[in-house]
Amino acid sequence: MHLEYHQRRVNATRSELFPRLPQLTLHEWVPEALPPTGLHKLRIVYGRAVEKVEIVPYHRRAVKSLVCIAADEADYRFKWEDRSLFSRLMTDLGSDQDIIVVRNGYVTDSSYANLALQQGDRWVTPDTPLLAGTARQRLLDAGLITAVPVRAADLRRYSRVSLINAMNDIGDIVIPIQAVHPLDS
Repeated sequence: MHLEYHQRRVNATRSELFPRLPQLTLHEWVPEALPPTGLHKLRIVYGRAVEKVEIVPYHRRAVKSLVCIAADEADYRFKWEDRSLFSRLMTDLGSDQDIIVVRNGYVTDSSYANLALQQGDRWVTPDTPLLAGTARQRLLDAGLITAVPVRAADLRRYSRVSLINAMNDIGDIVIPIQAVHPLDS
């Protein structure tokens, strides 16, 4: 879904990491036979060339609470296959918990999704994401969310947090702000 947004991110990533190589054309790597039922994630792993293409069943996580974790050094501006940063930050969390990465006092993302925060009838997204996700960009382009600075200290100004990514639209996974655990002081 929304292949043009994935294509833009691949182009930007490869332009920065491999400026002398030709762009990949993602639609050429989408298998002709996709599973006829169920929700599946298409994963294309690439570097200088496409390394593997896989289709795996997708199961939406049942996230019930979020824990703010300070990680000023966190850098995930490219969608790396190596996710050890998040594994390290999520040590000791329950299976129904995820994190909100806080960098230099500002809210960024969860371990696998960008954030949308509800304030009244308005949805905003932090203007400091770790990864400029495709769903986030699509929602920004559609005017459904607005990028604003969000300090961790100001999270209580919002009523709910929605985890958004290519597999989860705004409203699919929603956590009430009361279930967001602030930074340890």
